[in-house]
Amino acid sequence: MSKPHSDRNFLVQYRDNVTSRAGKFRLETNNFYEVYTYIYGEGPYFYFVNDRIYSLEPGCVLLLRPGVLVGGCKKIEARYTRLVCKMPVYMVELLESVSPALGAFLSDSDVSILRLEGEVQKEYYSYVEELAKLSKKNGRHTGALMLSVLIKMLVLLSRLQSPEQTERAAGGTDGLIGRIISEINSEYAEISTVEELARRMNYSKNYLSQYFKSRMNMGLHDFLIMKKLSVAAAKLISGKSVTEAAFECGFGSTAYFISLFKAHYGTTPGKYMSENS
Repeated sequence: MSKPHSDRNFLVQYRDNVTSRAGKFRLETNNFYEVYTYIYGEGPYFYFVNDRIYSLEPGCVLLLRPGVLVGGCKKIEARYTRLVCKMPVYMVELLESVSPALGAFLSDSDVSILRLEGEVQKEYYSYVEELAKLSKKNGRHTGALMLSVLIKMLVLLSRLQSPEQTERAAGGTDGLIGRIISEINSEYAEISTVEELARRMNYSKNYLSQYFKSRMNMGLHDFLIMKKLSVAAAKLISGKSVTEAAFECGFGSTAYFISLFKAHYGTTPGKYMSENS
């Protein structure tokens, strides 16, 4: 496993043959354009994006736009190899000014899943190998070299016909889970507890909590809080004050919001805002 290579332009992280922890799941707001390549793995990797769950197999590339609520986990403890490239918004805007088609490809939808096969996969993986090697270096021109390789990868992906946006039964949300997530997505500011959510949906608190836990590998209350925090984080980045973000997301007090935010993000809302604005 290598440490992530990053500079002010973008971040690249290559992890080779590492063991994932089964059921480890954390949601956060994605602030970058992200290219996630699942190179090798024992079984599917499940990715939560906004209100859907996608199933990634080895050979898949996941493209994400900024501003989406994301989280990933494996259902079993298993070995895997992957490459993650994150680009800030201004970098993609710069690429779009040079190549409108490439910019449009990256901004086309919140999430796209592309399956690589044959010669395309071979060529793409050669770029992955280049990035993996460069990610271990910290030379003066490493960032520029990595960016040039990344652009080649993106150009190759943009030439694929009809990118496959996958939502399969193994990874799709079932009916009740979809309704729970939809209710939280639309009414998170008005829902403070699982009891309130259960009452809105005409279910008992215990049944709804156990059902969600058994299928999502996380507590329903934890999911509700992470949804609120992820939206609050996006509001902070957009210029909202700590107090505004707290109350617009339905937190009872600013102090309570700050304590939860620090526990989840490892920093205070004020510091998070100054570092990301």
